[in-house]
This record gives sequence, C-alpha cells and structure tokens, in this order.
Amino acid sequence: MIELDYQSAETVDPRAIHLNRIFFRRALICGVLPMTIGLTILGLYYLFEWDFLPQVGMLMILIGGVVVLFGIGLIITWCVQEHRIAKRLGTPSRWYVGILVLLLLLANFPVALFCMVVGDHLGRTKTVATIIIGITNETGVDLTDVRIHTGMSRDYGGTVIPIGTITSGTSMNNIPIKVKPGYFCIYVKQSSDYKMHLLSLGEFVGHHHETLQVRVKSGPTGLEIEHEFAPHTSP
Repeated sequence: MIELDYQSAETVDPRAIHLNRIFFRRALICGVLPMTIGLTILGLYYLFEWDFLPQVGMLMILIGGVVVLFGIGLIITWCVQEHRIAKRLGTPSRWYVGILVLLLLLANFPVALFCMVVGDHLGRTKTVATIIIGITNETGVDLTDVRIHTGMSRDYGGTVIPIGTITSGTSMNNIPIKVKPGYFCIYVKQSSDYKMHLLSLGEFVGHHHETLQVRVKSGPTGLEIEHEFAPHTSP
C-alpha cells in the first residue's frame, strides 16, 4: 500500500487530507480486485473445469467494469484534490502516483479480454465426459499399435492416448478416456495394415454409464472395427 505523507498540514483541513487518502486507497483496491478475481476464476476453470465458472466470470466482468469506472472517478478526484492540497502547502504534487493507479485501473480491460479469450478456448477443449473403453482383438494376429485420439475436429488437434500392443484373442478392458468436444478416433495397426474408426461425441449421449466395446476383426479388405455399448463391469 502506498502511503501519502502530507507535511505542514496546519494550513489545510485535516479532514480533507484524510478523505483524499481514502479516495486513493479505494481507487487502488478498485484497480487490483477485479483483475485478481478474474484471473483466479480463470485459473480455477483451467484446473477443475467447473461448468458454472464461465457464467461467474462473465458476471465478474460486468461487475468489474463498474468497479473500475468507479475507481477511475476516485483517482481523478484524488488527483484534483492532491493538486489543490500540494498548492496550498507549497509542496510538489504527486500527480505521477495518480497516473500509475490510473494505468492499473485501465489494465483491467486487457486482462478481462485475455480472460474471455482463454476461457472461451478452455470451454471448447474441456472434458465433457469420461467413458470406459474395452478393445478386443479377434483377428488371429497381434495388433502392434493401438491408439486413441480424443477431441479431434477441424479446429482442435486432440490428444493421443497410446494403448500399445493387444495380442490375438485378448482384450484390453476398462480404459478410461476423457472425451472432449468433437470426435475421437480408435487407431489400430497390424503389420503394414492399419484402420481408423471415427466416432462422434453425439454417439455417447445416454451411454455415460456403459462401456464402449470395440472389436477388431479381419475382413476381406483388411482390418474391420465394430463397436457397441454394454453395461460397465468392474475389472
């Protein structure tokens, strides 16, 4: 906290000096508080992806805008009063301090824009569901490379989850996958043959408590992949 020390105050009403100090401190709070709360909300959304936080963030931007405008009014009032008091006391005016606080207040607007842009990006890429996948190899030959790509779309590259090798006649069950908006893809490879099986997020509506059972088979033209939903069973 910046302390403002007035000397030779016998020629100035002490109540005016005290009130001006209150204006300064309140303006400083109006500059720090909105951006601090906004960045905190953004950080919580990044860490926990709570659905209600975007609405809280937008409300805070509106409230913060009012608070910042109020703070601008306070610091302008402080600058005017500071100039009058300094003139009466014959001391240099601390106008530069008011400019610094004004810049702090104005900095809330680019910070708010930053929070909106980053929050929108996080909202587009956040996890919307966690599903369980089981993959069975029915080809008679080992699958040498099995991967799952989540969150695929035109705008987002998604995340690659390596599963590894699934030997012939065995299954890899109870694989938890955090699904993001868009599509996700199951990629399997067998020697030089590979297959990609694309699924949209809409297919999982109403199936959040079931397991996605994937079966890889050998077909006339190479690998074939089928899927169905089945009741989830613990390992």
